[in-house]
Amino acid sequence: MGKRPMMGWAAGLRSARRIVDAVRPGRDCRGDLSGSAEVTGLFERLPGRTTGNVFIMKASGLKDQLVDAAEAMLAAGDTAGAGRQFAAALSVKPDSVAAIAGIAKVHLVDGNLAAAKEALAALPDSVADDPAVSAVRAQLKLTEQSADIGDADTLRQRLTDNPADHEARFELALLHNTQGEREEAAEQLLDIMAQDRNWQEEKARKQLLEFFEAWGPTDAATLSGRRRLSSLLFA
Repeated sequence: MGKRPMMGWAAGLRSARRIVDAVRPGRDCRGDLSGSAEVTGLFERLPGRTTGNVFIMKASGLKDQLVDAAEAMLAAGDTAGAGRQFAAALSVKPDSVAAIAGIAKVHLVDGNLAAAKEALAALPDSVADDPAVSAVRAQLKLTEQSADIGDADTLRQRLTDNPADHEARFELALLHNTQGEREEAAEQLLDIMAQDRNWQEEKARKQLLEFFEAWGPTDAATLSGRRRLSSLLFA
C-alpha cells in the first residue's frame, strides 16, 4: 500500500491503544478521551460506557464495531480508512481473524497481492476454513486468474459477433468481478449455463460458486445469484 494509508493505519493503532490505556476499572474514562474526536467517537458509540469496568466488558463489542466500520469503508472505496479501522481492531484484539483477513482484503483491493498473501500467511492453519479467510483467499485467486484477461470492449465485441462465444463471456464475468460488478459477473455465467450447462465440464457453474465464496454468503449478489442458479438447475 502507499505511504499515506500506512501512516493512517499507524494513527489508528495509536488511537485504539489510547482507548485501552485510558480506561481503568471503576473510573470515568470520558475525560481521558476528550482530546481525540476519533477515539471519543468510538467510545461514545458503546452503550453503558461510563466506566472502565463496562468498557472492558464491551471490548469484544468494540472490536466488532471497528471491523464493521472497516467493512463499510472498504465497500465505499475508502481503503485508507478501512485499513485504520482494521488496525485499530487488531490493537483491541491482536488475534482477531476478521481484522487480519480485513487487512489482507485492503491490500488486495489496493492491488498489492504480495502484501495480501503475507497477511494471510500470518494466520494459523486452524482458521483456514474461517469464512472471512476463505473469502479473501477466493478473491485473491480470482484476482490472479483475471490478470491476463483482455479489455472489456474487445470481449463485448466478440460476443456481438458470436453470442455463443462462451470463453469471451466467461472472461467478461471475471472482469466484472474484479471491477466490483458482482451482479453483472453472475449474469454472464448464468447466461453461459442457460446456453450450455455442461460447457467445459460445468466451468461456468464452478466459477459462479467460487464467486459466491469470495463475496460471502450474505452478499446481495450471492443471494440473488443462488436463487437464479437454483431456478436454472431445477427448471
